[in-house]
Amino acid sequence: PACPYVLAGKQDILELASDPNNFDKSFLLLADIDMEGEMFEHSPLAQDAGFNPNFGMYDGLFTGVFNGDGHVIENFAIAGRGPLGFFGAIGRTGRVMHLGLNNVRVEGPTVSDVGMLAGINMGSIVGCYAQGQVSGLGNVGGLVGYQYRGTIVESFSLGQVHSVAGGAGGLVGVLATGTIERCYGACAVTSEIPSHGGGLVGRVEMFSRGSFPSEVSDSFWDVEVSGQSTSNGGLGLTTNEMHSPAVFLNARWDFADEQRNGINDIWTQPEGGSYPALSSFSGVQPVSLDGEGTVNNPFVVSTPRELAAV
Repeated sequence: PACPYVLAGKQDILELASDPNNFDKSFLLLADIDMEGEMFEHSPLAQDAGFNPNFGMYDGLFTGVFNGDGHVIENFAIAGRGPLGFFGAIGRTGRVMHLGLNNVRVEGPTVSDVGMLAGINMGSIVGCYAQGQVSGLGNVGGLVGYQYRGTIVESFSLGQVHSVAGGAGGLVGVLATGTIERCYGACAVTSEIPSHGGGLVGRVEMFSRGSFPSEVSDSFWDVEVSGQSTSNGGLGLTTNEMHSPAVFLNARWDFADEQRNGINDIWTQPEGGSYPALSSFSGVQPVSLDGEGTVNNPFVVSTPRELAAV
């Protein structure tokens, strides 16, 4: 909608989680929000998502837009029924962007499809990150538990991932179909089925001919931090290599203060050396075009960065 619901404080998140009918709305985060002391029994958004065997599809998915606008939700915990994450499940038309989750804990010891950001992703995740701890029965990922047809672009996860029954990945637990582009994971990954653990992606599901393919491109994981020497996609690097901008520049990541890979300045390199950080959380706002994109009110492009945003 033209006017999304705005979220500016802790009470707004609590009200959001109390209403199961918000899965098709659009939201804009106006400030960082501290959820210290709150324990959710289900995902705040799309908490009733589930697979409908009668139709062979998921119901109750988040199909709206959630724009974090470079803000962070921190110190929240979830322990309950699944799929579990800040979003239970993101549908094909759902879009989550520029949202950070910091110091979070998601626990689903008897639940599959568990991630800090989303239990299931079928939509688009752009420019997001999650840092904290996540554990579940199966299909457990630092950012997303189970991905089916969805896209994750320019995002990362930090922390700890644990799975009981397998499918544990630093970024995505199980990649059924869909794409992961220019992402990284730096999570300690453990699985009680060792062959189902991966530094970036825990497991890839194989489907019959004609199904949507899965692809992981220009993405990395920290071999030393993860404790995983393999992954179903991505390239494993040492911690020192993960702290080197040259590695990511060679993979066509768009950093501030360089033009070779673009001029949107999506990533920055923290002073003193560390993992790449998203510029939108460092005071560099994503390009927003004036106008509505209609014939009567077209988008206005007046700078090279605005042209690149097109």
